[in-house]
Amino acid sequence: MKTRPLSQIGNQRGFVLTAVYLILALAAVFSVAYFSRCVAFVRANERNIHKTVAFNMAESGIDWAISQLTSNIEYTGTSAYVPLDTNFMRGGFTVSVTRDDSNPKIRIIRADGFAPSNDPAQRGYQTSSLLAYVQSGSGGSFRSGVFATDSIYMSGNAQTDSYDSRNGAYGGSNVAYNGSIETNTTGPKKVTLSGNVMIRGGVTVGPTESPSSVVSRSGNAMITGSISSNPAPVIFSDAVAPVSASGGLKLSGNTTYYLMPGTYHFTSMSITGNARLVPTGPVSIYVDGTIQIAGNGIATSENCPPNLLLYATGNSNVSFSGNASFYGAVYAPNSTVSISGNGSCYGAIIARDYKNTGNGHIHFDEALKEIQGGSTDEITFRAWQEKNTLLWGTGATTSGS
Repeated sequence: MKTRPLSQIGNQRGFVLTAVYLILALAAVFSVAYFSRCVAFVRANERNIHKTVAFNMAESGIDWAISQLTSNIEYTGTSAYVPLDTNFMRGGFTVSVTRDDSNPKIRIIRADGFAPSNDPAQRGYQTSSLLAYVQSGSGGSFRSGVFATDSIYMSGNAQTDSYDSRNGAYGGSNVAYNGSIETNTTGPKKVTLSGNVMIRGGVTVGPTESPSSVVSRSGNAMITGSISSNPAPVIFSDAVAPVSASGGLKLSGNTTYYLMPGTYHFTSMSITGNARLVPTGPVSIYVDGTIQIAGNGIATSENCPPNLLLYATGNSNVSFSGNASFYGAVYAPNSTVSISGNGSCYGAIIARDYKNTGNGHIHFDEALKEIQGGSTDEITFRAWQEKNTLLWGTGATTSGS
């Protein structure tokens, strides 16, 4: 057997060791590259997931704002970041609401969604911004001559019809058959019409498959329009006075009391005898307790119903009696509003329960549809726009749709 020198054997071992080191180095390089690729893939996937979550959070912000606007049309947005963390995802939103200068009914909602939070230092931080344009309906709370959430009772010679004070005084060609009455109730005979009652318009009740069962007619009572139902109850928010109360207002005898244009808040209101309340311009009156208007009542500026808005902040009764006419709108969603005597109401009434037992007529002023109030079914979604992010996590955006 031929033997090799020890030096040759050592050289071969050195070559093998070098080759092993080289292979290990190459494997390490490829491992680092593969690991970096995996990390990049994981982070890209994480950013993509967070981008979707952020978009969903922005949509949640839009829904949140619309929900708030239905009960408060003056809602301006969140005061801070709103987290919506769950066991499966993390994120949240902020919302701002502004009024469109060209149309006071339009609200512009900007919702910014974040994931996993609103901290840009968070790994995989992503944002998404949406703009939504909503409109506060075609009008406000005063959508019909009478809206009583619980019950309506009319007897005697009570009647309803409509006109538009923007076209002048009631009468002649300025008379229409839009004097509808509405209620949220679905109980049997919750709308009772008797005697010579004439509804020149329709009757709308709460959501039910048999709206006619809610309406009871007797005597010569007539409805010129149809009997129908709303798809959902109309919710009215409580009236809240924006100014502090200045005590009760009680007028009697031959007293005449003038009110300058503005907003007033009384603990109660009573006008009897030949007393008269005379607003000299547009007036909003908030009353906490009982409202009693009789005798010569209230002389609204220019006999224009939108110039007098009467709000009942509690659940005390509101009553009209005597022969004087009332020009204005009554917002009393928690009160019983009753009319007796021969005086007519030019305007609209919102009540819990409505009773008309005299000869008074309700002449619904369709101009009141433009008055914003407290109903919650008036928000209409018009359009939306996504603000596209140019660079992940940078916040740089451009308009898109």
